[in-house]
Amino acid sequence: VGRAFRIRTLRLSAVAHYLDELTWLPIRRSLLIDLKMLVEDTSQGDRGTTELALYQIDLAKFALINDTYGEEFGDRALKLVAETLTTLSEQEGSVYRLGGNSFGLLGWVEHGDWQHDALADEIQAGIARASKTLQADLVMTAHVGVATAQLASLSAQEILNEASIALAAAKQ
Repeated sequence: VGRAFRIRTLRLSAVAHYLDELTWLPIRRSLLIDLKMLVEDTSQGDRGTTELALYQIDLAKFALINDTYGEEFGDRALKLVAETLTTLSEQEGSVYRLGGNSFGLLGWVEHGDWQHDALADEIQAGIARASKTLQADLVMTAHVGVATAQLASLSAQEILNEASIALAAAKQ
């Protein structure tokens, strides 16, 4: 019994270090690990010259939602956003919870820059549509910043920094 408990505790600890307990999405640490692995794979020639896109998504005025409807409602909203982004990204890539009301979507770009704006618009529209299922008069909005990079040219942290800069620009 003692050994089984220790193994179960180790597994839960690993989950806590890499998954968000509310949304069950991988967290920022997982994103950095994934980016580092992709950078290493690319430097070894595994992916060619394909571009990587990192979308950083921030829910606008989310504190107001918590203040108006309560934290339990806010938690339901975050879960709904996680589900929405996961559905939208099934063909595009992986979704992460970066913290608080921020999410990330990591994927490959195969067809040029036009794709970025279209997916950012789709993310915003999907979140707005989904929010109506929580409360008829609620429309959640999101800011979306996207950074693209040839993986061999930037480090994992630099790619994340570029996405943060793009998000800040999208908020203005």
